[in-house]
Amino acid sequence: MATPGFETGPALGPLTLYVGNDPAELAALLPPKARKRFEILCLRRDDSHKLIPAAETMRALGAEKFGLERAIEKMQARRPEGDFLPDEDLRVVSAKSRLVRLTNEVQAIRERYETRGQAFAAIARTHADAMDWIRNRPPNTVIEDAAEPKLNGKVPLLDQLENVRRRGRELTSDLNRIRSSCYPSEHCKRRMVEIVNGLAERRRPSMALLVEHDRPEIGWPQLNLQSKVFNAQVPSFAAVETTDTLTLFCWLHRDQLIAAFDGEIDQEADDQNALDPSERQVRESEVLGDIVENDRVESALMFAGWADGISITPRPDLAPAALLNVLLVTVPPRFGSSAERAGYDIVGPR
Repeated sequence: MATPGFETGPALGPLTLYVGNDPAELAALLPPKARKRFEILCLRRDDSHKLIPAAETMRALGAEKFGLERAIEKMQARRPEGDFLPDEDLRVVSAKSRLVRLTNEVQAIRERYETRGQAFAAIARTHADAMDWIRNRPPNTVIEDAAEPKLNGKVPLLDQLENVRRRGRELTSDLNRIRSSCYPSEHCKRRMVEIVNGLAERRRPSMALLVEHDRPEIGWPQLNLQSKVFNAQVPSFAAVETTDTLTLFCWLHRDQLIAAFDGEIDQEADDQNALDPSERQVRESEVLGDIVENDRVESALMFAGWADGISITPRPDLAPAALLNVLLVTVPPRFGSSAERAGYDIVGPR
């Protein structure tokens, strides 16, 4: 029996309001191919953690090594009665030989702990980034599988991976070069005039009291200032209202300031290497698109290497969307025609 005032409707897609931390719950939000990649990533993280030597083992070996060192010192401790073991004594030779083997074993297990710990940290960070991306994606979006990148089967996989990562570094350099390029002088001058005019017009002096009421007062532009009070028993702030001399100065000397700033911009500008905002946006968009496609190829190579038993450490800044090879598609929101239906549309079925 239908509940009065509640309109049934088709179930919504992925949740957009709340998602937990369970990897299985997050995997359910992914399309088939991306879900398989995410599950492989989870397995790689778990297997990588299992390879790290247990801390208890390291502590036990360290304690055994320390005890053996103390035992050897006690064997060879010189006492007044002359009761000590010389270096050639078989018991001393055997203990020292065992100490050497134990020292090498402790050193080896520490190196494995550091190396495998770093590998686990890299895969765990990549796994966490993917979970955060799935969990915190924008509302009214769905995740779809992207086309699989084509790999070159004639070139060894690790060589392809190195070439792709080198290309990624080149693209990142190109992006930094675009973002760090200066703006044309004409653009800067227009922006400068807007800034000066904005300050000059923000708080103009007012003659209303003098003109309308013959009161000997000028409405000077005012500025509210706030500062922290130091050496106070409790956090305190002081507030004061004072004349806004900067806006008054810009209002009074607007033309002189603009002319002076024009000259400063001419000295600072580098128009030969400058990019205007529209060209900057186009170039940056192109490079960002190339970076995403390059990351998709790198991700495909990494998963192919894992399938072949090759140990490949994920790059720390590999984009989660490229890692899972997915697209984020915006869908129109659904609005209910009643209060009950609206809540259902927001949360979706559980």
